[in-house]
Amino acid sequence: MSKRKYERPMRIGILEVIACLCIVGSFFALAVAASRHDIPTALAGAALLFGGLIYLILAGIADAVQRAAFHGERAADLLERLVLTKASEPAPLPYKSSQQKARRFYIQEPDGVSVGPLDEAQVQQMLNNGRVTEETNAMREGEDEWKRLGSFFAAR
Repeated sequence: MSKRKYERPMRIGILEVIACLCIVGSFFALAVAASRHDIPTALAGAALLFGGLIYLILAGIADAVQRAAFHGERAADLLERLVLTKASEPAPLPYKSSQQKARRFYIQEPDGVSVGPLDEAQVQQMLNNGRVTEETNAMREGEDEWKRLGSFFAAR
């Protein structure tokens, strides 16, 4: 698995450069306005400072959104890999034949009561606990004939 690293888009750097230029320009405008007692220049300097701060905030927001999208995409990639890896790994089947399809089962308990549907892990647990044996009647979901449970599951 290759680790991708977040790379800041150039547009965020451009926004930050514009913000810095605005802020530096505003200081010059305010210095000139203070030396000349010029109110319109002072207002222009204040507006330039405000604009620079807005650009800086926008650059920060854009960077945060871009990072969130990148990490969200990485999380989705990791989750997809995990799910695909788990799905593509051969599952240890307790069946005698690997060609038999994993299905759900109905079990007929000794008192005649049918229990199910149960997945293969639940049936295997019942076998391990001694609640059922390989001689217990079982039927795969979708079938209509009871068979010995041992015909579906390998002895462990």
